[in-house]
Amino acid sequence: MTIAARTREAVRARPALRTALAADAVNYTAAARLIATDAAVDADDDDHEAVAAALRRYADELR
Repeated sequence: MTIAARTREAVRARPALRTALAADAVNYTAAARLIATDAAVDADDDDHEAVAAALRRYADELR
């Protein structure tokens, strides 16, 4: 499963985060750190950036 797919699953498990993404009211870096463990992503900064990028793309789809 891709990082993007795992990120979407982690967001679906957190309705408040999904709402914040749709409202463009989220700090993507902080949210990436928060859900990285749920998304089974390593603690590497590059991986957090990948999660943050996936969050941005998902937020664009939600709007």
